[in-house]
Amino acid sequence: MRDMTLLGASFGDILSRPKFPFKHFGVYLGDGRVLHNSPEKGEHVSDVREFSSGHEIEVTPTPPDKKAEIMQRVQDTVRKPRSFDAPTNNCEHTKTRITEGRAYSSQVVVVSLLALAFVVIVFSRGR
Repeated sequence: MRDMTLLGASFGDILSRPKFPFKHFGVYLGDGRVLHNSPEKGEHVSDVREFSSGHEIEVTPTPPDKKAEIMQRVQDTVRKPRSFDAPTNNCEHTKTRITEGRAYSSQVVVVSLLALAFVVIVFSRGR
């Protein structure tokens, strides 16, 4: 595990790491703590070691002028954490809800489009 001070992460920054075939996302809270969403625990706060699961962590800074909004959304999420649901409340939904104010997952969109393309191809061959 890398030391978060070496990564330069500050409160509200987005953390990500590989979770084949996707990315796992979290929001850095400071003091080595991360808010993230997992199938086993839903939305929860853990230490960086649990979040990283032995992988390198990428840090994406959030704008300083958004930190107050992020703080409020973090508090709301910690107060009323949601269960994990892959299509409607995965780690990316949690990350975007907290950092942007609306929950969405580009990874779900990509998987859905690939599934739709597969269905179209299968049914078009049967004609």
